[in-house]
Amino acid sequence: MRFFLLASTLILSACLGKVSTHAAVIVLHDESVDGDLSDNSGGTNLAFPDPMPGGIPTQLGMLAPGSGGAIQQHRVTGTTDTGAGDFFTIEIGSGNQLREILFSFSGGDNALFAAISSGDIFANSYDDLNWDGGASFATFTGVPAGSNWLGGAVLNLSTNGTDVLDNLLGFADFNNLNLDAPLNEGKYSFLVQQTGPASSYTLDFGVATAIPEPSAFVLVGMLTLSFAGASRRRR
Repeated sequence: MRFFLLASTLILSACLGKVSTHAAVIVLHDESVDGDLSDNSGGTNLAFPDPMPGGIPTQLGMLAPGSGGAIQQHRVTGTTDTGAGDFFTIEIGSGNQLREILFSFSGGDNALFAAISSGDIFANSYDDLNWDGGASFATFTGVPAGSNWLGGAVLNLSTNGTDVLDNLLGFADFNNLNLDAPLNEGKYSFLVQQTGPASSYTLDFGVATAIPEPSAFVLVGMLTLSFAGASRRRR
C-alpha cells in the first residue's frame, strides 16, 4: 500500500507542476550592453491615417522554462526614452507558460506605463497612446475589435518589486478581455513608456512548464483509488 501511495504522490506532484523555486536569472536584454530596444511598434498608427513606417519590436526569441518545475526568469533591463516607447517581443514555447512578470523601476516621475499584446508586432504606436487632441492616452480605452491588445497598466511605487502580469491583463479598459495569468504558448509584444523624465526599469519574465488541465488531476485520483483497492483485495 505504501508503494502505491508513494507512486500516486509522485505522479500527482508531477501533474500539479508546483513551482517552489526560481532558477538563476538569465539576462535576456540589457540596453546598456545590447543597445536600445525598438521604438517602433510595427503596428498601425490609429491616431493618424497613415500606417506606421517599417519596423517591429525587438525580437528577443523563445524563453525556456526552468528545469524540475522551477520558474526560469528572463530579465529585460532598459531606460525609457521621452517621446518614444520601448517595444519588444518574447515567445513562449509549446507546453510552457508565462507565469509572472516581476517589475522594478527607479527615476522618472514614480510611474510608467506598460502594455502587452499578442503576436510579434504591437497594435498601436507611441503616438496612439499619447495623441488624442491634447488629453491623455485614456482616450484609447476603446481599442477597436480585432486589435491584438491584451491589456496595459500604469505601474508605480505600489507595484514596484511585485508580479505585475495580472495588473497588465486586468486593465479592464482594453477590450474587457478579463484575462488572467498564466499566458500559454505564443508570441507576446510589450511596450514600456514614460512621458516624463526617463525611468530605469527591470522586467523579469518567469517561465515554467505548463500546469496540466484539471482532468489530469481526476485521472491521478482515479489511479490512486484503483491502486488502493487492488492492495486491499490482495490482502
